[in-house]
Amino acid sequence: LARLRLDLPMQGFAPHPVYSQLQTESLGKLSQEYVERAESRKRCCICSGVTVAIVGVLFVLIRWLTWEPDVPGNAPVPVEKCVDTSFALYCGLRKAFHRCPDDRCVRTCTSCTPWDEGDFYLKTDSTTDDVENKLAYARTGSAIPTNLHGIWWMDQTGFSIPELPKEYSFNFMSQMEVLITFGDDAQWHPETQCVSPVPFYGGTVGHWTTYNNASGVKNWNEFLMAKLTLTFCFTDATYEHIIIWARFQVPEVMHPLLYSLGFQDAGGGFMYLPHGVATMTMTKTPWGWDRPNNALASWTRDISEDTRQQLKSVLPRPLWALLEKGMDFANSTMRYPVLQIVDGDGRRTKYYDMYLEKLSADKNLEPGTMLVAVRRPSEQLSMVQ
Repeated sequence: LARLRLDLPMQGFAPHPVYSQLQTESLGKLSQEYVERAESRKRCCICSGVTVAIVGVLFVLIRWLTWEPDVPGNAPVPVEKCVDTSFALYCGLRKAFHRCPDDRCVRTCTSCTPWDEGDFYLKTDSTTDDVENKLAYARTGSAIPTNLHGIWWMDQTGFSIPELPKEYSFNFMSQMEVLITFGDDAQWHPETQCVSPVPFYGGTVGHWTTYNNASGVKNWNEFLMAKLTLTFCFTDATYEHIIIWARFQVPEVMHPLLYSLGFQDAGGGFMYLPHGVATMTMTKTPWGWDRPNNALASWTRDISEDTRQQLKSVLPRPLWALLEKGMDFANSTMRYPVLQIVDGDGRRTKYYDMYLEKLSADKNLEPGTMLVAVRRPSEQLSMVQ
């Protein structure tokens, strides 16, 4: 071919007929071979893709059928009652294989919308002087232990200290919280002796309140963003000592860092605050509950500035404020009193008037009001969407 083609174009002659025939045949063979190779590669790609898809589906199915929550033995399994329903893929199949613990709404297998995925807002309570008829609380006869019945005032400013024993050592940074109850959406779990969940960002009727001002709204927004949820676990049969587990949602990219610092998985993107960072407890007293945040572990004094900034970026601001103060005073204890203002029968206690006096003395946007965190009912949520 090279000899036949040599210099022919430059001499103004047409290509030799033999050359043209050979060139056509050669190109035809090359084209056919290329097409066959392309078809072969295409078939291989399709086969490989189908194989990968089948393996992936099998892996996901096996994972769904065998997965259990990665919750350590010393932490309570997050459980919540089913409030509103939605479709859950393969839930029925998993139940058939006995991979669901019970009929309650749990993150391992559920046909209900998880509580934290609802729509929450702050409702202005028209008066602070009628809370026994406005909030949901554990009443006499409830499965909730008696020591948590009624409505409780979190006196984080120490306003009641003159009425408490002189030896009580108050030391706290107010987070603008006012009242808390344990009868709205919380349940009693006798197997773990825990009252849970107690979300600090909203309830069905209302079990957590804050001041009706900018600071109160800001704190609630922090709790809502983190989906801060507490679990109150009694440590013995006297029901006079409680250890509090705090869990909150954390971006998955931060999990390795938090694991290294002792945080524990609570499922559903939530993590438990380790007790080595902040041990929150409650101890029953003749006048109410002592609510200490016990000493932070000594390692908090030695962590790097980068780690401090990363923790600050993922922890709810109120928790970070307490942690930051603890870093400056490691091995210290912060505490405040929690006083019952309404008992399980709906009767006001001697601390009710003191609670009203405190709220009237503080600056609210509307005197005599406070904000109640609630979850929008599912039928209202569907109308909003």
